[in-house]
Amino acid sequence: MAYRDREESPVSDDDPTLAFSQLSQCTQSSQRGRRVEDYILEHTIGVGEFSKVKAARNVHTGEYVAVKIIPMAAMKANPVLQQEFLIHTKLDHPHVVHMIKFVNSDPEVLYVFLELAAGGELFDRIEPDVGMHSELAKAYFAQLLVGVEYLHSIGVAHRDIKPENILLDAAGSVRITDFGFATDFLDDNGSERVLTTRCGSPPYVAPEVLTGSYRGPPADVWSVGAVLFVLLTGQLPWDSPTHACFEYTAITEGNFDFAPWSSLPPPALALLRTIFVLDPEKRPTIQQIQQCGWLTGDGDDGRKRGRAPVSSSPTRHLAALTVASPSPSPSAKRRRLLPQVSRTTSAFAMSQPELEHVSVAVKAAPTSSAAFCEMAQSQPIRAADLYATAGPSAATQLNEFKEVVERMTRISLDVPAVALFRLIADALEAAGARVRPIPDQFRLLVTYSTRFGQLSLVVRLFRGGTKRVMAEFMRARGDMFEFKKLFKRVKADVEAAALALPPPPSRAPSPPPILALSQC
Repeated sequence: MAYRDREESPVSDDDPTLAFSQLSQCTQSSQRGRRVEDYILEHTIGVGEFSKVKAARNVHTGEYVAVKIIPMAAMKANPVLQQEFLIHTKLDHPHVVHMIKFVNSDPEVLYVFLELAAGGELFDRIEPDVGMHSELAKAYFAQLLVGVEYLHSIGVAHRDIKPENILLDAAGSVRITDFGFATDFLDDNGSERVLTTRCGSPPYVAPEVLTGSYRGPPADVWSVGAVLFVLLTGQLPWDSPTHACFEYTAITEGNFDFAPWSSLPPPALALLRTIFVLDPEKRPTIQQIQQCGWLTGDGDDGRKRGRAPVSSSPTRHLAALTVASPSPSPSAKRRRLLPQVSRTTSAFAMSQPELEHVSVAVKAAPTSSAAFCEMAQSQPIRAADLYATAGPSAATQLNEFKEVVERMTRISLDVPAVALFRLIADALEAAGARVRPIPDQFRLLVTYSTRFGQLSLVVRLFRGGTKRVMAEFMRARGDMFEFKKLFKRVKADVEAAALALPPPPSRAPSPPPILALSQC
């Protein structure tokens, strides 16, 4: 959950109906197959409050990019969107998602073309309550520092650094994204100005931001420290940086003798102790963090300068570590691969190809395959089917997108659609979630109370062939760790319950795969 002062944004994070409404509005108009200059729009890979992001293929080269589609009305009415757009246009660094161009020839829509981060969110590589191998965490953290150092060098404070806003390219290299809360902290004379907007995500935001008077760079330093903690432990450091939270109070008083803090590698804990201090002026700068012993491999004194060393971690976790120059670099340098992270490690995941609608209701699901046909759009089971008609570079793009089809938040079973739907609904209700259909009955809405606030998600069913049915779980709002935990529990319960289902009655040979929605 991210927040901003209410006078700047009337959106309430506690309103699940609004979250679902925004999600629905952003996905109602597909635009799939539409040509925008030299690109064909394809599947949806992300949805935000005011926009959606689609993959797009260059008709000449076959290269894929991401296209952020923003309604012009929203852009004109929302200063936050305008600020994000203006800041992103001036960014150029290997560890920042690159804006290729924008197209505003359509009076209704602004198309913003971005490099495609085919590796998805860094968050998807973090195992809840576990984190990741410390050397892999070190590699990602080193890249993050380089990207944040670049932002600060040109006077930009991000103000919402968290794993969900850190993407990975196909090689596993970090790309910072989402500049909706970013701001210029230097005035026209080059002097640093005091920031006053309260914004960010509670587990990652610096405590002084909540007071409404702070400096941008030290606030970002606090946030990168919280990211490092999450990478190493798979847990949030605290609900929010207030003394109503035990963990926060203990840490700020110098008490680290409880889990998971006590299990952190001593050099990493020493670094976090320097970051999580209440006085922003006593925190290290990004450059000072880069010189710490844990990153340089030079012990704990941190005097050794230069790039991070080659990791000694197992090759199955990390291929090699090299960190780019923090100085602004031309576009040619952007294509250099900076630390190389092995793609054979933890699960690869990203936002999904567009899954067209399946009409379902909580206790009134379709009762026949014919009914299901009327509501489903055919989806490929095999990754290759996504690019069967792609250009000459389709094989390369296929490798980058292979894991997209096998996403960790998708259930796929060879059971009737009605059965899968009801198993999921029952499992969600057994977990304590509230399950209900949205008005047009294209998606299943779920709300679930957690200690971090309300979690809102959408479950969508679709079919890729004659029998196999899939269900995608998409988070609309709420804590990502709680979302992962709920999905894992529901998935386990559904798969166990599916084993107890009676075998289907014998029937005639299966018909051809179902038609697309527009053809049914």
